[in-house]
Amino acid sequence: MLILFYQRRIIIILIIVSSPWFIKNQILLVIMNPEVLWLSEDFSTYEEGCLSIPEQFGDVERPASVEMQWLGLDGQIHKQRFDGLWATCTQHELDHLNGKLFIDHLKPMRREMITRKMQKLKREQARP
Repeated sequence: MLILFYQRRIIIILIIVSSPWFIKNQILLVIMNPEVLWLSEDFSTYEEGCLSIPEQFGDVERPASVEMQWLGLDGQIHKQRFDGLWATCTQHELDHLNGKLFIDHLKPMRREMITRKMQKLKREQARP
């Protein structure tokens, strides 16, 4: 018996857009097994948050642009350059696939403050 295991790493980004230019008012991007091909030398900073760490936010500096390659739902290899907020979102989600959270990019003092808040919240939720 031969068992093959292929690790799948999937990012799904759904953007709800309230704009007259988008008919369906949403953009769905599914990225499987992403690879970063290029990162810009320029950086941008956005305030990030995450459902993994509720109600906590922090300014994260990341490359302003990123070029990625991935397998699409159509079975084809796709390559695209992302800029601005799209670059931040794709890098944020790729971090999750690599076991990182946005707080891992924060300065130590800010990261420790958020970690303590999360520990306190966990203790409070554990109380009967």
